[in-house]
Amino acid sequence: MDALKANIPAALRNTAEELRVRSGTAKFPSAAVTIAGAEIPIGEFPMTVTEVLALLSGNSYQTIQEQLKSGYMTAKGGHRVGICGTAIVKNGAIDGFRDISSLNVRFCREHKGIAEPFFPRLKGKSTLIVSPPGLGKTTFLRDIIRLTSNSGTRTAVLDERGEIAAMSGGSPGFDLGKATDVLEAAPRLDGVLMLLRTMAPHCIAMDELSASADSAALEAAENCGIQLIATSHREGAYPKLFEVIVKITLTNGKRTYEVSQCR
Repeated sequence: MDALKANIPAALRNTAEELRVRSGTAKFPSAAVTIAGAEIPIGEFPMTVTEVLALLSGNSYQTIQEQLKSGYMTAKGGHRVGICGTAIVKNGAIDGFRDISSLNVRFCREHKGIAEPFFPRLKGKSTLIVSPPGLGKTTFLRDIIRLTSNSGTRTAVLDERGEIAAMSGGSPGFDLGKATDVLEAAPRLDGVLMLLRTMAPHCIAMDELSASADSAALEAAENCGIQLIATSHREGAYPKLFEVIVKITLTNGKRTYEVSQCR
């Protein structure tokens, strides 16, 4: 990832939330960095879409084929890479991509302490973190996991996309606390049931709730008296399963955090 960031102008390198590389004429002049929702042109980008994808997959395109069916891959370090191009459809479902036309590299960063001012109101409570895309839900989630684990609560992380823990060789790339176990790449419902049976967690954390299967997974955990910590784009999707909502918004170019009780 450092090799990719080195091609971003120094003034933007440490603040860029995303890098968008788009195909076009020679050297892809449409590449842009997104900061707080605004795209800032950065001129010619010295790598093609294919070269960027090869770099981020470790020159092993075959290893990311299954991820690409969902329109993304997760690069080492937990960075998610969104993909657009011509979809290959088989039996009515997307089976991959050809002629990839653009990439959206979302830079994953660790901000330890970001949740500490709010933790006294969240400790021991099932918490839903809500915001539009790109405002730091996963970053805030990661810090709540760390604080919850270090407070003595045995915590299990269901890291379906590999973005929360950024596991490498069985070790997390981020500090998730001293009493945390990570299950990576498992489907949501199967993963929750597996954790409940085998790891006896007091808290289960997961990212980006969306599908109907997520409700079943959450209810399975909640029926066992497990504290839940999760993120979502929508506030009202799971009103009976969470006690506290943390809403992240953008005000004057800065993130703000609002904590409210929901039951």
